Amino acid sequence: MLNKSSEKVRRCYQRAAEAHERGIRAKDGSIRATWFKIEDRWVALARNYARTEALVDYGTEVRRAVTRDLGFERDSEFRTYEWSKIKAALDRGD
Repeated sequence: MLNKSSEKVRRCYQRAAEAHERGIRAKDGSIRATWFKIEDRWVALARNYARTEALVDYGTEVRRAVTRDLGFERDSEFRTYEWSKIKAALDRGD
């Protein structure tokens, strides 16, 4: 099952395919060019959604790795302070 972001990507590619089909069927050259431009914009939007999804997934994995790797040292006073700084930076998106 696709997650929400992947569904957005899929819908954009679907719209791009529809615009392409309309461009092929258009008889007037300027209308055809307009449909192909619309297709290009849908494809660009799909790629942007996909990039954003990949970055969010990467951030989630980094957060998991930091949590997992520092978790065993969290009890020491110094590590607790350091851990809270790292966690605060991740929550802010730094």
